[in-house]
Amino acid sequence: RADDTIAWFEQVEPDPGLSVGPAEMSFSVSLGTTPSEDTLTVTNTGGKTLNYTNTVSYGSGWGSMTVTLTPQTGALSMAASRVHTASVSQVTSVGTFYATNTVSGNQTNTDQTVDITLTVSSLPNPTAQSASSIGTTNLQVNWTKDAYDVIVVRRAGADPDPPTNGTSYVHN
Repeated sequence: RADDTIAWFEQVEPDPGLSVGPAEMSFSVSLGTTPSEDTLTVTNTGGKTLNYTNTVSYGSGWGSMTVTLTPQTGALSMAASRVHTASVSQVTSVGTFYATNTVSGNQTNTDQTVDITLTVSSLPNPTAQSASSIGTTNLQVNWTKDAYDVIVVRRAGADPDPPTNGTSYVHN
């Protein structure tokens, strides 16, 4: 019969798409401390499974400091999201440092980037410092603790060997 029509429809699942937020992350700390963690979210805005990787590239000055994203890789089904934790290692230099996290995978849109800024300030000077002589060979040093329980005492003249981090010293 002429009015019998057969229609065949095939549902095509859309390719994966990539969305990342926030676009920027900022960390601000004092020298010698470890910044608080922050998070970023990766979302599959398409249909098929999105397989992706976080890759951090560093500007100048980072030295041994690093940004770690956990987990580093992922696989997301349609419309799924995953939260990644960003952590910065203990900071060892004063200044402002820049890095970029690039999220790339099998998506149809372009790779997504997150700009990372790390601002490290120097330690504040302790307040109410005083030193008094105890006899002819000893010195008593007092200070008011501010943010850190650290004070560095330096003698005039030639510098001694540099101190080792985490080591206590006693003056005799």
